[in-house]
Amino acid sequence: MSASKRAARAWKVLGTTDPYFAVLTDPAFHEADRPGPPREAFFRSGEADVDKLFGLIAAEHPSFVPRRVLDFGCGVGRLVLPFARRAPEVVGVDVSAAMLDEARKNCAEAGLDNVALLATDSPELRREGNFDLVHSNIVFQHIPSGEGLRIVRELVARLNPGGVGALHFVYAIRRSLWWRCIYFARKAIPGVHRVANIARGHPAGRPLMEMNEYPLAALYASIHDCGARRISSILTDHEGFLGAMLIFRKPE
Repeated sequence: MSASKRAARAWKVLGTTDPYFAVLTDPAFHEADRPGPPREAFFRSGEADVDKLFGLIAAEHPSFVPRRVLDFGCGVGRLVLPFARRAPEVVGVDVSAAMLDEARKNCAEAGLDNVALLATDSPELRREGNFDLVHSNIVFQHIPSGEGLRIVRELVARLNPGGVGALHFVYAIRRSLWWRCIYFARKAIPGVHRVANIARGHPAGRPLMEMNEYPLAALYASIHDCGARRISSILTDHEGFLGAMLIFRKPE
């Protein structure tokens, strides 16, 4: 099985078994699929992230007001909901049908009817046209970089003139040698991942959540090709996974 197919299969399983935790790996979010404080905190984090994003965009482009938004890797709708409260049209895309089903329930519960939720390989997605804002956060790190770079080029090409891209990537993994050895063994040696799951108290068949680094030079080249001449980089560090949210605008 290819790396990209293996990653897609893993997310389909995670979307069925533990979708909220798979989106944000905080143990509290194992319980976010039901009413209560963890669920409230989960969706508050989405509101906070979108507020922060719009503030960052406004600092560079104060007149920018998107009408159509694409959220790539939308999961259960953590960010789709706040986007849909700020823009007339939102399209959420994910590889997991179970995640999309949960996102539909969350949109209906929130009374939001301006959202289309589509699978990454859906023919309808190709007919959706272009967008004013193309966004993805903490998603590409779980996609093998070769496949991810192809997707980046497609997303950048779908920006309207004057549109803004906001895409997050991990560019370096600063973890211990021990972590790297265990991670390699879990990926490459049959049975090791199952044993590691059991040792951590997880179901034995729970798939590995892959972490992939992206070459910044290739990312910048893809963004440069759309005509952008300025990129803002917001650096992130999630427990040694060093990343950057790249924000750029396609010329009018």
